[in-house]
Amino acid sequence: MPSPSCPLREPIVRASTAVFDSIESAARAGLTHDGFFYSRWSNPTVDAVEHSIASLEGGERAVLFSSGMAAIAGSLIATLPRGGMVIAQEEVYGGTDELLRHELPRLGFEVVRAPVGDLCDTVQRHADTLSAVYCETPTNPTLRIVDLRRVREAMGSRAEGHRAGASTLIVDATLATPINLRPLEHGAHLSLHSATKYLGGHHDLLAGVVSGDAARMAALWRHRKLHGAVLDPEAASLLARGLDTLALRVRAQNADTTRIVHALSSRTRSVRRVHHPALPSHPDHALANATMRGFGGLFAVELEGDRASTFRFVDRLTRFAKAVSLGGVHAIVSLPSVSSHVGLPPDARARLGITDTLVRFSVGVEGAEPLLVDLGAALDALEAELSTSPHREAT
Repeated sequence: MPSPSCPLREPIVRASTAVFDSIESAARAGLTHDGFFYSRWSNPTVDAVEHSIASLEGGERAVLFSSGMAAIAGSLIATLPRGGMVIAQEEVYGGTDELLRHELPRLGFEVVRAPVGDLCDTVQRHADTLSAVYCETPTNPTLRIVDLRRVREAMGSRAEGHRAGASTLIVDATLATPINLRPLEHGAHLSLHSATKYLGGHHDLLAGVVSGDAARMAALWRHRKLHGAVLDPEAASLLARGLDTLALRVRAQNADTTRIVHALSSRTRSVRRVHHPALPSHPDHALANATMRGFGGLFAVELEGDRASTFRFVDRLTRFAKAVSLGGVHAIVSLPSVSSHVGLPPDARARLGITDTLVRFSVGVEGAEPLLVDLGAALDALEAELSTSPHREAT
């Protein structure tokens, strides 16, 4: 007799393999990525989260990976033909930069880089030969915003459809989340996230996800199956829990971060610049207003002083955990020059504005007030220190 009830949450299916009633049905299942066959192919817990994210993103399908970097690498390698050209902006996460700078050329791909301001012109010049365009918006850590519709237009007719030889617009929208921006609505073919960050939201899982049209997602699924970068069902269950509160968390982080960055922008004795698109001083403020539903919970501050005084400032903070990563329920502070972007050559960091005095903050769900008090005390101490220095060292 059928049960009149069912679990409120998707059960965690830990089994590595499925049992079939006949070898014929097993053979049919092994030819598709629909249904449970073997957990490197698919898993019911993982499948349920993929469906939720695809719906959230407005995509036909989604494919989960074991980390954000696995999703980034898969989105490029699975969509690029051998020897294909990818154009990528210079302002990307440090791990992505290493992938573009070292791994893709080693695998035979051609990589062309361009700063955000020159991205559309660069894409247009190579529209007839490029295979993919890779964007990150907002960028980590200076929060630049990419005009995705203009990029898609610059790609020309080869970006239409998903036939063989078509070019693909890939967008990492980790810092935006689908609450603030859905890239597929702005012309992207693939939207990806490090689900470790806002989607998971509790600093307790590693995951990555790519969403898009069914044809390109089939290529991503095949790549994942063959390379083995599958997400464990336990992590998928944690990710499902994070998705339940995603909108609540992100909207609170949007509001608290906007309040904080406006307050910090007035601390001109100790703060050279605040990077956040909610501020009119941000170079992409108007574009963010026009394309995003919220400005996000990450911001960066360039401090007066030097490397040593910046380290002392960070060490004075008590409400921000000194850690890498971002997007969770706890506030975090880090120095990109020695963490997320440490792998970049010094001249590349300088060109991107990632100096020794650039501090990155991720706001949690503590509320703005305790974080403002903590930041205010640390800035007061920095200002007192700077006022007794014979000069302010430039970085």
